[in-house]
Amino acid sequence: MTTDNDLYDDIKKELAALKEMKVKPWMQVGLLLDKIDRSCFWNNQRASSFTDWLKRFGYVINLKEASLWRYLTAARYYQELHQDLTRRGELNSPPCNLLNINQEKSKKEVSPENIEILSKLVRAVPDDIFLKLAKDVINGDISRAKLRQTWEAYRPAMRGRTAQGKSVQTPKIDLTDNVQSNLAMEAQVLTALLNSGYELICNQEPCLYKLFPNVRPDFADSPTPFRNRFSFSAVAIVRPSTTEPLEFHGIAIYGHDYFGSDDSLWTERKSYCDHIWLAIHRRTMALGDLHLPPHVGLMVADENGIKVVRTPGFPRQSGAFTGYLVKGLLLKAMHV
Repeated sequence: MTTDNDLYDDIKKELAALKEMKVKPWMQVGLLLDKIDRSCFWNNQRASSFTDWLKRFGYVINLKEASLWRYLTAARYYQELHQDLTRRGELNSPPCNLLNINQEKSKKEVSPENIEILSKLVRAVPDDIFLKLAKDVINGDISRAKLRQTWEAYRPAMRGRTAQGKSVQTPKIDLTDNVQSNLAMEAQVLTALLNSGYELICNQEPCLYKLFPNVRPDFADSPTPFRNRFSFSAVAIVRPSTTEPLEFHGIAIYGHDYFGSDDSLWTERKSYCDHIWLAIHRRTMALGDLHLPPHVGLMVADENGIKVVRTPGFPRQSGAFTGYLVKGLLLKAMHV
């Protein structure tokens, strides 16, 4: 039977071995920290708390305290994830001690940052989408930027609820709640849009294509009344060729709460861009006629991606207030 002294001796050996490593594997560090915290080893090292011990340990092995906390959090969550995926038989995920071992050279190593983002996404996305994301993360098939982009898309569905605080039950999206279900559907459309390329809008490869999510025109001196001010769910900037001007495509995304807005709303939004689009989920189509004006294009997303159902009915024509959209894009690029 293992005694505390035996456990502490093992921890001391692991700590000594870790100090000698030039490259310190984050999972190994995280699992060791978890063992130290759960066994109260830190109390045997004249530390007032685990946090106090962690800070001192960071100095010894030349790692920042924030990095150590991230390694610990990611290691703990991956243990839960591995157990859950194994229990469900959904994904053959490697155990903690084999993560990033024998990884194909073409694959990126699983980072603690990606595991940390995944631990947030599990609360905000439907199970089928989460399983695909988990597979991509574990196999190194998704970049941190794209994973973070997915989290930003689904984050509004949590409606500001977090897992922070003592005795706080970890919140999870409730798809039986109409508001959360609607926001999750909008997030699925947005991620499909962000994962698509120029082919969605352009017939041939343009010399410039860039998609920006969540763009609000700069209404500082705009004549649009306050009650009518809005944000585009996404804006695509396109230059078909070097001899043609920039085009601004404003895209409005709706979940299942779209019941057909009057023409004045679309006409007003059209004045801020060159082309206007509605992007919805396939399930929204089943609700009935969308009552779209002819100048509004339509994109429809499902589990397989997103496609164009119809293009905007009118040829390119710069809106009177496109300059306000450009200012909004500049502010977004400046992170203002």
